[in-house]
Amino acid sequence: MKELKAPIQSYELKINSRYLLEYLFTEILKIGEEVKPKLARALDNYLKMSANDFKEYLKELTLTEIQISQIEEYLSWELSDLDKIKDVSKGASEILELFNRLNELSITNVKFCPYIVRGLAYYTGIVIELYDIGDKEIPRALFGGGRYDDLLEIFGENKIPAFGLGWGDITTMDYLKKYNLLPEYANESKAFVCLMDENLYAQSSIFTSFLRSNGINTLQQISPMKLSNQLKYASKKNIPWVVILGEDEIKKGVVQLKNMNTRETFLIKKEDVIEKIK
Repeated sequence: MKELKAPIQSYELKINSRYLLEYLFTEILKIGEEVKPKLARALDNYLKMSANDFKEYLKELTLTEIQISQIEEYLSWELSDLDKIKDVSKGASEILELFNRLNELSITNVKFCPYIVRGLAYYTGIVIELYDIGDKEIPRALFGGGRYDDLLEIFGENKIPAFGLGWGDITTMDYLKKYNLLPEYANESKAFVCLMDENLYAQSSIFTSFLRSNGINTLQQISPMKLSNQLKYASKKNIPWVVILGEDEIKKGVVQLKNMNTRETFLIKKEDVIEKIK
């Protein structure tokens, strides 16, 4: 996020632990295995539901009023609450250790959030989601992930400590646009090789490779199109030189080289193109 130059007040990394959730399920609620995944999904959608809808959904899971009250209390937990159970909950002790390290490193924009679950069953330990919090009413996750130390064991391999995340391309693009973080696009191509006939594709590709191998950043048209449209494209991209290859030019060992700034066209030998463009 620093690399994106994201405003520090616009994002927050929310952290929880699947071990802490297991403590909630087994030690506090004492629910059966069949209810755990359903309750996990409910917690995962906590931010997307109104308080009343969330409570009604919990009732549909046949949870008692006492259990629902315990869940509501759990959702209000802060780090100070974890300190009370750190000796009996692996999740609580891991989260506290992590936040101690974050504080030592002066890393901000992180928050313990007991409702962060992540959907995949193979997560173990710490799970994370990073949110755009610039819009308080509609927080959106840009990416999420966590630890999955047992995953390789499923495939008959030894356990290896692992951590990964998935990044949302659409939400990230929306975020970059929202905060004007998209860099200005600067096209560095110096030449554009046209293609008007499918039969000339090989020759066009060979000449494109020739230009690139000589240090000229070159774009190539890969499907036939009207020359006028190709010239418009090159002009729009501010590409200074256009190479036009036709059957007559190929037979004569020359190319048409068009200067897009002056609109001059040269009939020039292939081997002289490099010096002309450079």
